[in-house]
Amino acid sequence: MSERKEQIRTELVKLSKKSATVQTFAGTVVEVDEKNYTCDVDPGDGSPIYHDVRLKAAIDSEEIGLIIIPEVKSDVLVGSIDNDNTYKYITKFGKIKRYLIKTKGGGTFEIDAKGIVKLNGETFGGLVKVEALTKRINTLEGNYNDLLDALRSISIALAPTGTYPLAPSFATMTSIVKTKKSDLENENVKHG
Repeated sequence: MSERKEQIRTELVKLSKKSATVQTFAGTVVEVDEKNYTCDVDPGDGSPIYHDVRLKAAIDSEEIGLIIIPEVKSDVLVGSIDNDNTYKYITKFGKIKRYLIKTKGGGTFEIDAKGIVKLNGETFGGLVKVEALTKRINTLEGNYNDLLDALRSISIALAPTGTYPLAPSFATMTSIVKTKKSDLENENVKHG
């Protein structure tokens, strides 16, 4: 490329950089508003902090969809909506405090920074470890069945003669069929 063409190209690049609107910039999260799903971002270049940067598509809309909450002091990329510097949103996240998915029907799915998963909250505690639960239930069922068999086989000696078998007392009690993993497990939800 000739020196003149290179000079023209360089000047055109400079000119385009001056007149182009910045679409995306890197910054640091200064504060997070988890109620309104916005954050404040410092662009780090000496320009003012951007307030109310969106963490979801629309600020005043229903609380549905995927919402990612960044950690304070984490790096993010910020984009402009319709080339308007007053409307910003996070395009990429560095460190994440939590992920939140809200459905129109009210269902929620959340993963926090510790890796704790919450399905519709945490009222019911943790998910069941179905293998361990099945094993423990089977042990209890086996013990019950063994006890029932033992009680049915006992005869009490009556004085002066005769015996009284206990089997009729337990005739209405039936042995328990062992629980299977499939009796307890929801195949559509996995964890571990």
